[in-house]
Amino acid sequence: MEDKGKKPQRKENAFREWVSDNLRYILLILGIAVIIAAVILGIRLISGWSGGQNREPQAVSQSKTPEPTQEPEEETVTPTPEKTEIPTPTPEETAEPTPEETETPAPTPEAAETPKPSPAETEPEETGSPEQEIQNLLTAYYQALSDKNPDGLSGLVDSLTAEDRQAVAENQVIASYSGVRTYVYAGADENSYVVLASYNYRYSGYDQSLPALTQFYVYGDGSGNYWLASDVPDSAAAARVQEVLGMPEVQQLISDTRAAYESVLDSDSSLKAYAESLS
Repeated sequence: MEDKGKKPQRKENAFREWVSDNLRYILLILGIAVIIAAVILGIRLISGWSGGQNREPQAVSQSKTPEPTQEPEEETVTPTPEKTEIPTPTPEETAEPTPEETETPAPTPEAAETPKPSPAETEPEETGSPEQEIQNLLTAYYQALSDKNPDGLSGLVDSLTAEDRQAVAENQVIASYSGVRTYVYAGADENSYVVLASYNYRYSGYDQSLPALTQFYVYGDGSGNYWLASDVPDSAAAARVQEVLGMPEVQQLISDTRAAYESVLDSDSSLKAYAESLS
């Protein structure tokens, strides 16, 4: 037979011939695959980069010091009428029956006075004026607290419970209050007032005084008699309190008080440690 002396053709030679014949198509298919892979990879990279840029940063936690928006607490409940918070450091709130106060301590030596908003608007003008009577009211209020005399608060605060009286009498945290100064603004109704009181207070066992700033709501009877409200009476009064607290000169007063308070604590490490232990 004619094919007897020939060797059988190897399969790999047939494959090579097929590759050789179809090489252009193979290269075309590989090129398309590379382009598709590049497009998919590019989309993923762009998507991942965009997602990283738009991711919101995590909130930084805030420390509690020195912007105590609340005052350090004593073990006993204080007779404090409800307060509107002022975002500044404050002395312990339990020793006082005040409208829930927003104390904004700021450091000043005992004799120094805290910065004030528009004096022409807030300072007493004459004896018997609402400004003068309210100044007298707050002076008597803080004197009663210094004396730990709950009877002295009768007639000054519109509501004083038995627990309030006990808290005042047994308070051992605050030794004294001094340098009371008031800033008086019209309230929501006739014969009502939003009042800011700045003062110095001293912790028992310490000689250095710290300044503070507290907001009160005061109302009168139109005959020269005034009381500290144990609570902001209604939504209109609450709105007026917020309006006063937002005034530029009041915000400046709060800021100055806070800065002064922090400065005093920074100058006395022992006092600072004690104040922080109360918060």
